[in-house]
Amino acid sequence: MEMVRNASKIAVHPYYPLEVEIAGYLANDQGVVSLLSQFFGGCAVLFYATYLVVKRFHPQLPRHELITVMWFVLSKSRFLVNESDGG
Repeated sequence: MEMVRNASKIAVHPYYPLEVEIAGYLANDQGVVSLLSQFFGGCAVLFYATYLVVKRFHPQLPRHELITVMWFVLSKSRFLVNESDGG
């Protein structure tokens, strides 16, 4: 009976072995559409801010170089968000 009570306290996760408790694990409670909307909304804000900064300091920058700057800003931002430890 004790095992049944302890089993109900273990967080359900999709990783093996299933009976192992993962400290700090939180199940995703948002849908795919919500997550993608947040991601692309953040990208749009980031691109717009990057565009404004680049056009202010380098108004004659060619379009292909502006796109390159935006790509590097997006890549670095994703790296900082994905690789941060949350603290």
